[in-house]
Amino acid sequence: MGVLEAVLTTDFSYLRNTVLSSGNLEAGKYTNYTGTGAAIGDAAHYLTYGAEAREDVGKVIVLMSDGYANRPDGNGPGYARAMASYAAGLDVTIHTISLGNDADLVLMQQIADITGGQHFDATGSGWGTLTAQLTEAFEQAAAAIKRVQLVK
Repeated sequence: MGVLEAVLTTDFSYLRNTVLSSGNLEAGKYTNYTGTGAAIGDAAHYLTYGAEAREDVGKVIVLMSDGYANRPDGNGPGYARAMASYAAGLDVTIHTISLGNDADLVLMQQIADITGGQHFDATGSGWGTLTAQLTEAFEQAAAAIKRVQLVK
């Protein structure tokens, strides 16, 4: 099951200072597992059927992960691809950002491809390298989405 950190909002100050604060973004916050399929399925469902869903806007998910989908046991990658197909059926586009040296680039590319999204590579290590890679990936994702305000 995915966890909703915040409802859809344009309150960028709230997102930056609360949801994206360093105190809220800690390693292992939920578990040491990556339920990529659940996150995709929940996000696609929320964007389509949630209380704040709007029919007059495009539905886009930016999935940033190492791509190691290990939930459910035994078929995490298959479930992630199945949920990407579910999202595509709801007209949700998923842009993926592969994070870290050991990221599963193939799965992240597949998820983007299934939904008509783009894949961005932010692999690397070290603060400076990873920061530069992530900044570039976020800028590319924002450009792919169009009409997006990148919060820095």
